[in-house]
Amino acid sequence: MQLLILIGAIGLALIALLLIARRRSLSGLENGFLLTLALTLAGTGSLSAVLVGAWVQEKAEQALLQGSMDDLDADARLVEASAKRDITITMNQMSQIAVGIATHLLRRELKEIASTGPFSTCR
Repeated sequence: MQLLILIGAIGLALIALLLIARRRSLSGLENGFLLTLALTLAGTGSLSAVLVGAWVQEKAEQALLQGSMDDLDADARLVEASAKRDITITMNQMSQIAVGIATHLLRRELKEIASTGPFSTCR
């Protein structure tokens, strides 16, 4: 925002300098031509410095944004790889637990079936 105000102020100053030079307001002074020339060079230099500064600031913002995007992309890939590894480990552990539970339940159910089956009362 401040940069836009500065560019506007320098642009307004250059317009004022252009009006002064076109009207030859400084020609009545002893060194009017040199003063007009100095003001014109100073105004042109200031405006070019502001424009180059604005361009450099824009490019720096783009570079910082691109660097942040690259860092976030690398972080996302790292988290994704870690999550995949953790999910695989958890799935393996849960499969082993499920096998253990299934074998335990299977034995208990067989005992229950044998004790409550249709032939258990015949004995």
